Amino acid sequence: MTNAQNGSYVRFEPMTEGRIFKLPRDEAVELLYRHRIKIRNDGPGSGLVELRTGSQWGPGDYEPVVAAGTTREAFVMARLSVADWVELSESRGVAKTGTVRIRGPKDSDLDETFMVVLTGSVLAPVADAIGDWHVPVLEFDQPMEARVEPGKRKYWRSRSQNQEF
Repeated sequence: MTNAQNGSYVRFEPMTEGRIFKLPRDEAVELLYRHRIKIRNDGPGSGLVELRTGSQWGPGDYEPVVAAGTTREAFVMARLSVADWVELSESRGVAKTGTVRIRGPKDSDLDETFMVVLTGSVLAPVADAIGDWHVPVLEFDQPMEARVEPGKRKYWRSRSQNQEF
């Protein structure tokens, strides 16, 4: 599984590009951040992909089976209030994690689980106004980082009998 470059964007709720968020007035306004990831199956057979905890398939990409040698698009999303984004901006903490699990189709097969971690914030302080925040760039180059943790593997002797190697 690889992390796609320049694959993220911010959507305002309500949608208002160029908006300045003022604290404390706008602290409850929610912003949705989506980071695009690409899931590539390098294995010899197809795999069933499960997305969890803040993950979803990309537009028109809802088939969970990833054939050998193919790539699928998905998103890891974080929906937080302006107050939470401000706190993350100051701490560079974790905004959201998403889990991608790839499961082999056979009873005796392999499961791989990858954790995608989003850190940082979509908001930055306005330079000359205390308590004012904005999205510095609407597309690409967000002050957010995404990383894929090393995958964990589970080898099954028999999945139906719950027997691992």
